[in-house]
Amino acid sequence: MTADSDRTVQQEIMSLDNATSILQINPITNNLIIPCDTNHKPFETKQYTIQCYPKFKNIDVSGVTCSFNPSSITNLSYYWSVANKNIIVTVNSAKAIQETTNLITATFTYKDNNNVTWTQVQQFNISLGLQGTQGIPGEPGPGGESSYFHYYYSDVINPSGFSQMTKTPSEFMGTYVDTTAEDSTDPSDYTWFKLEGTDGEAGLDGFSI
Repeated sequence: MTADSDRTVQQEIMSLDNATSILQINPITNNLIIPCDTNHKPFETKQYTIQCYPKFKNIDVSGVTCSFNPSSITNLSYYWSVANKNIIVTVNSAKAIQETTNLITATFTYKDNNNVTWTQVQQFNISLGLQGTQGIPGEPGPGGESSYFHYYYSDVINPSGFSQMTKTPSEFMGTYVDTTAEDSTDPSDYTWFKLEGTDGEAGLDGFSI
């Protein structure tokens, strides 16, 4: 190795105390919430991903590796995908997760072109979003009511009594709607209208061609 390359490596090593600004992981979140029931069982079997965007000296890089502490949690599995640059968390709806809050320390490692290893430590919190307790039931709503359509016919536009009303189709008809099944015998309860219009004027005589 040349003196210049030795100097470069030495500079990199001296900068390890400032690794945070050199190797950056940039996760989209450090907090993942798993929806669960009151027994700590996830509502669905599912894979969650925490996408990361690692940079070395502000340049996107690949090949970053990662180790976790603890390496696993009962019924809660996770691993780092080198190719996809994300943390994959898997839960099973049939298996309860014991703790509501799970703090995981992830150590990310990157080896640069000078074969110098850089590390960056991030903490991730995987917590359970527990289902709330059943609320107090509301008061029953008012009972529904049935509507009834009523009709009668009449020979006059505004009958003055029930004797002028009939169920036989006639020139005038009266209708109303209410919540009582029986028809009213009071003609004033009905809105009356003419069923047929008056005859029109006679047309012109026809002629032969």
